[in-house]
Amino acid sequence: IFVVHGLYDQYTSIFIDEPSQSIWYYFYLTHQSRLVQSLGQLTEWMCARSFFKGEIPSAWISKTTMFCFVVGQPISLLVAVGYWLMVWSDLEDGKLDVTYLTVYNHGINGLLLFISFMISRMPYSCSNGGWVILAGI
Repeated sequence: IFVVHGLYDQYTSIFIDEPSQSIWYYFYLTHQSRLVQSLGQLTEWMCARSFFKGEIPSAWISKTTMFCFVVGQPISLLVAVGYWLMVWSDLEDGKLDVTYLTVYNHGINGLLLFISFMISRMPYSCSNGGWVILAGI
């Protein structure tokens, strides 16, 4: 879900809507967070596949998964709340056109990450909070 939506949004944004945007597409926190979330979901799948086969996943995949998980959760909440607070007045005035990708990027993906967080067995502790600060810097 994360990878397909991310690729589709990149394609439509860079090649169809604003071709001059190119690398500036990743300037926005929304797109950076979705990239981290997609990488996290891919590495979580790789770890789960290794465990299903009875193997131990490599250390770098496990660390990447944990980094993306710890950083992706709070940033998705920050992106969702921040976006809707900033554009609420434009939304009420009718100046802003809301599409499905806008709602997905600024809400649905955060909800999906929260559901993943609630049903997973990932250890989320306060000691991992430094990763969020490092990613913020």
